[in-house]
Amino acid sequence: MVHPAAPSSHCMRARGSANRQTLQTAHAHHALRGLLHNTTETVARYA
Repeated sequence: MVHPAAPSSHCMRARGSANRQTLQTAHAHHALRGLLHNTTETVARYA
């Protein structure tokens, strides 16, 4: 198996890291929105 050139390998790793960061941010945002929605529903139910 031939190893890719160092620059492209580093570039791919950096891009993968950026994608992971974006995914985590999106997941956190989605979880936060879900929590807010649940809180709103609970308040509406017991208000």
